[in-house]
Amino acid sequence: MTNEADVTRRLIELEQRMDLLFDHLQLDAARLADEAGQADQGDKLDASQLARKAGVLGPDVRALLDRGDKPGAITLVREQTGMGLSEARRTVEQIMGGS
Repeated sequence: MTNEADVTRRLIELEQRMDLLFDHLQLDAARLADEAGQADQGDKLDASQLARKAGVLGPDVRALLDRGDKPGAITLVREQTGMGLSEARRTVEQIMGGS
């Protein structure tokens, strides 16, 4: 059984890791939190929309789609974001629909 000190230590560790990840990806945590807050108020943003808005997906995804390589684009989205297959597929399809 974990105690409160263990949970607090783990939470601090996770926050530090998130800070490093955001710095590495050059993401603005405040802007993402603001967008997530807007999603809570009825304008739902799923993970793929949030990733696209945050600029996580690079131009390589678009280049693959321009060449007609949808499976390659899905694979790249999964690698860049850690999304599952269905979420990455929806993301690619959203990108294709927004062209």
